[in-house]
Amino acid sequence: MSDHSRTRGYLRYTLPALLSLLAIGLALGEEPFREALRYDRIELTNADYWRWLTGHLVHASWSHAWLNLAGLWVVWFLFKERLAGGFGWWIMLLSIITMDAGFWFRDTELGWYVGLSGLLHGFYTAAALDEYWRGVRGGVWLLLGVIAKLIYEQAFGALPTTAEASGGPVWVNSHLYGALGGLLAAVIWNWRKPFTPGALLRIFSRS
Repeated sequence: MSDHSRTRGYLRYTLPALLSLLAIGLALGEEPFREALRYDRIELTNADYWRWLTGHLVHASWSHAWLNLAGLWVVWFLFKERLAGGFGWWIMLLSIITMDAGFWFRDTELGWYVGLSGLLHGFYTAAALDEYWRGVRGGVWLLLGVIAKLIYEQAFGALPTTAEASGGPVWVNSHLYGALGGLLAAVIWNWRKPFTPGALLRIFSRS
């Protein structure tokens, strides 16, 4: 492998590496950083506009941070070819905008929020759709899994193991909004590859 190819391979991990460094660095600041950077509805009305972004980078606890970072690296290792480059950054932008809009306009009772989990659902959803559009059968199964999880959470609340592992309450709407952001990002990115029942049947009919 040439040095140029090796460098390009490393660059595929720029976004997860950056998110990991930010999440760990902010976690070291503990409660003062958490309070200064979390999504906080009252403080946003006081012009703390950075919280629209930083609320998705700080975490409630170290266990919460490690859980989300593990999920981030899993999705990246599974779909690095899909998420590398501009697509990953595009998903992050659309997912964060969708989550913040959902929190602000729909979840008016939400006082504060922290964590990467909503963004993770955006990555998984967008990667699954992109796999589907490229004709990979596994993308359909991953997408169905994400949908099943979202339906369960909307009906019954967070998965018990998720709440225990994160060390605090889970705002399940963040997963829904993040997934919708990922859906929107994938649709716009792949707008020339329409999602059709016929294409879905062709995927399942492959050997």
